[in-house]
Amino acid sequence: IPTPAPAPTPTSPAVTLSNTTVTHPSPSTPLATSPSSGSNGPSSPSTRSVTAALSQIKITMPAPTQPPKTAFEFERVWTSLPKDGTMRNDYLHIIDPAQLPAIFKESMGAQIFSDIVDIIHERAHAGDDASWGATFLKHMSQVGRFDMLTMFLSTKERTMVARTIDTAETRKAIDPDQACFLRVKFGV
Repeated sequence: IPTPAPAPTPTSPAVTLSNTTVTHPSPSTPLATSPSSGSNGPSSPSTRSVTAALSQIKITMPAPTQPPKTAFEFERVWTSLPKDGTMRNDYLHIIDPAQLPAIFKESMGAQIFSDIVDIIHERAHAGDDASWGATFLKHMSQVGRFDMLTMFLSTKERTMVARTIDTAETRKAIDPDQACFLRVKFGV
């Protein structure tokens, strides 16, 4: 029979996950061990229940509230955000698109460029960000070494850019001249 974990104290925080409490012992509290009647290895019931409990823990970070001033700051925050797109989309929205050339003076990383194209495409097709997406694409075309970034766009990424421009034009978020400019700049 496993030994129950000690009750949480001010120095040993606890996390409750759907009827399971995981207690982090303080440095002075010894870890509870249970006598082994068989294997207490990776497939034992106690290990599986702890693994299941830990898999339910979601660590959330506060959303950034200040736009970045440099490419380094942007990349540091960007890579710390979950890749699901929601917080990254929110982060992009606190940036004035006109500031992109100032932030990315030298260049934008290819992976970041790709991630942004993906988020802009997704949001433009969600129905609420076609104009913002087109504006963001316009100012992305002014970052350092933009031509190099577009040379390495995959077919999928080119299709996403083209569809984003088409959506913005269809919804009258941009005029045909702006759409033509973006198609030429992105090579789509």
